[in-house]
Amino acid sequence: MTDIDILLRAIKTLRPALPALVGGDWAQFEDQLNTYLRQMKTSPERAQMLRAQVLALFGRYPQAHQRLVKLRRELQKNEGDTIRGGDVIGYEAVAIGRGVVEIRVSAGGIGGTVVGAKIGSIASATVHTDANADDLSKAPAPLAEPRYLNAGFFTAGRDDGPVASEQPLSLADAPYRLGVNVGEFWGLGTPDTPIPDDVLKPLFDQHPELILDVAVRSFTVTLPEPYQRLPLAASGNSQMHFFPVEFPDVGRHTIEIDLIYCGHLLQSRRVEAYVVEHTGDPVPQSAGPVQDAYITFTRTAALDPQSLKSLAERPSQLTVVAERSQSYNRIGLRFYRTSAEVEELGFEQSEITDANLVKRLKAVRKQLKATMEAYVGGIGGSEQQLTTQLGKLADIGRSFYCALLPGLSNADRAKDTRRKLLNGLKPGTIIQVAPLSAQLSVPWELLYERPLLSYKEGRTRLCPEFRKHGSEWIDCPHHDDPKVVCPHGFWGYRYIIEQLPCRSERSDPPRLALPMYVRNDLPLKLVALINPTLNNWKTHRQTLTNLAPTSRLRVDQRDTLDTIFAALEQQEADVLYIYAHGGQDDSGRPCLKVANDDLIVEQDLNALRITFYGAQPLIVMNACESASYSPEDFESFILYFCKYGAAGVIGAQCGVTELLVDGMMKLFLAEFLKQTPAGEALYLARRSLLLGDRPDPRGLVYSLFAAADLKVAQAVNP
Repeated sequence: MTDIDILLRAIKTLRPALPALVGGDWAQFEDQLNTYLRQMKTSPERAQMLRAQVLALFGRYPQAHQRLVKLRRELQKNEGDTIRGGDVIGYEAVAIGRGVVEIRVSAGGIGGTVVGAKIGSIASATVHTDANADDLSKAPAPLAEPRYLNAGFFTAGRDDGPVASEQPLSLADAPYRLGVNVGEFWGLGTPDTPIPDDVLKPLFDQHPELILDVAVRSFTVTLPEPYQRLPLAASGNSQMHFFPVEFPDVGRHTIEIDLIYCGHLLQSRRVEAYVVEHTGDPVPQSAGPVQDAYITFTRTAALDPQSLKSLAERPSQLTVVAERSQSYNRIGLRFYRTSAEVEELGFEQSEITDANLVKRLKAVRKQLKATMEAYVGGIGGSEQQLTTQLGKLADIGRSFYCALLPGLSNADRAKDTRRKLLNGLKPGTIIQVAPLSAQLSVPWELLYERPLLSYKEGRTRLCPEFRKHGSEWIDCPHHDDPKVVCPHGFWGYRYIIEQLPCRSERSDPPRLALPMYVRNDLPLKLVALINPTLNNWKTHRQTLTNLAPTSRLRVDQRDTLDTIFAALEQQEADVLYIYAHGGQDDSGRPCLKVANDDLIVEQDLNALRITFYGAQPLIVMNACESASYSPEDFESFILYFCKYGAAGVIGAQCGVTELLVDGMMKLFLAEFLKQTPAGEALYLARRSLLLGDRPDPRGLVYSLFAAADLKVAQAVNP
């Protein structure tokens, strides 16, 4: 038996006792567990990722977790001599011919190859290894227990271990240190989401240890040493890293711990502590646990070895982590600037309120809408029209930029801060935005990073060389002239931006999210959920079908409510393509007007238990305001789709015209179907509209909520 077999047998043995061990969460627990077990059968290539999720699910319930661990160890001891080979713990798909791929696997430490398999279905493939029968009959290594990002408080100058979690911290006993490591679970909170050891293993085969970054930030707590390097070996516990902490006053305080690999945020863990004046002082009943910790962000569950290899080859140069503090009614942004040469992290923290953010988002989207309405009857316009619209967009984008990065609005610090945070960011590189607050969608593409006077007709000029000069900051001959607007100052025209919908609520069970590929066969299935009352659909459908021969791309139209719901339940789409009206219903809920203006709201998807775990499609939402969310919104299609298995979402920050959809999506899909990563394909499409004979800036309305490196597994247009 493999360790997957052992886990399944242990769960089967333990199942009658689980309702009592889990308690009041049993219904949700059972539903999530059954989902993972079904996926293990239907998607064996993801078995190890799913195994990690099952263990993390049990980790939220200590009694169930302890019983499961004990049973697994007993089964391994009793039946270990019958294990053959071990589990597939990682794979890499390599095309070797038309419709045929080679899956290079790491199986229980034995390298091997699966030939003739389709991605997403390797159960029937033949596995070839270099090992002989004697090797396969050897007893396997002991089961590796999950490792976690751990944290706890220690009293400085004492070596008596962490402060007991049921004990509040006190100003009189300060100073304290926050201890952080990766390894066997200890400390605050419960074992919830482990680090991705299964998928890290191929990297450990090449390197004795990996170097991760650990960064700590807080709204209120002073942290003199905000980051450290954390060497991590293939097994065992990492070294303990200590961060001095200085609490300013009595009350509840939070600290965010970020675990970063090659500039990419893997996990964030929030630590909470209630501080009293003196030891023994009473704690308010409303304070809750006096010390606690829980995962607030994770993208590790869906990362396979090839995905991690991609991250290492293409590091994120700027990571933006957004969070909302309910206690202080503030939005905080943590900026991590990484550089292979400098080998350091830079920080810039912003503070804006929810109300302020709502107002700014409305202002930005109002201008986007005005720009959309300024172009009618086709794509693009004159350069005078471009001057007006880019000038107005840059005006509001610059104001938003300075609010989010307050150091850049300070004239004395601006040049130094810009140099530290932004210089060296090459055009076309990835900026990773990892929101930890309920607010996901921000039009980062509109941020304008060059100094600019507010827009005034006749004063604001368009850079006359924007088509000719390079994309570097200093390539523009007018880069220091605040009266000149240059498209290369917009983030959407300089960088590839990924907004990662990986925020984790405390009540959420562990889930799969953010795969790095759409697991398509050929022909790729593009399922279009449409509103047939839209005027341009027939023309646009022809645009879609012209992208590739029918043998390589199948466009499936669904235009009635029954067929649309059936398509959602069947989970066959590689790309789920929504071509419909959008907006809000009478209750203020986000809605899609499909079929003959029938409304779909999130409640409908919940009622039908719509998930996307089967195919994990990219969902393209060509609907008005499909990405126009604010902190005041209580529902979100983007969050729902990604929470329940979609590979990611593309949406619009304001209303869109059908002619823009036709032009923009033709450019995007032509690149994406060639196996260009989604972030790069959207970036190139946006720039193509701008640099065409009739320049059009409206590509800035589209945002990506997925891993920027997401791509199709098999190219439709080689």
